[in-house]
Amino acid sequence: TQRDVADLKLGALADNGGLTRTMLPLAGSPLLDAGPDPVATFPGNEFDQRGEGYARVAGGGVDVGAVEVQVATLLSITPPNGPLGGGTTITLSGTGFAPGMTVTIGGVPCVDLVVRSATSATCVTPPGVAPGPVDVVVTREAPATLALAFTYEPEVVPRFVG
Repeated sequence: TQRDVADLKLGALADNGGLTRTMLPLAGSPLLDAGPDPVATFPGNEFDQRGEGYARVAGGGVDVGAVEVQVATLLSITPPNGPLGGGTTITLSGTGFAPGMTVTIGGVPCVDLVVRSATSATCVTPPGVAPGPVDVVVTREAPATLALAFTYEPEVVPRFVG
């Protein structure tokens, strides 16, 4: 039991989905994964107050409050490499994917992101900054990083001799 917590680290009251405005717990909030274990099971309690599409338990445990921070996981990227100039269509595999999520490759937003299902999405890689491996980050309501998961390959410049 926590007492005397001065800063609950809540986001602003906003439309986070559902019928009412809510305040999402932010990174480092003492409310994250601090709810009861096990979570009570009864019809309707499989979702947070926003309803279907918002799992009551996401991540390590249930969050305290009306909303559960929805966390996507990123398991793999295919293909794992492409040219430094970008333009590679990649398939991301994981869990918790949903419309509205974002993907960055090396800190730069992916282009033409399409969420195909809760476990699959595609996007086109942006141009890279330098050759080499970079992190891929999927953010739904909290970021999930697959470290050094995509490698930008150096551009090959043809040389003509003769």
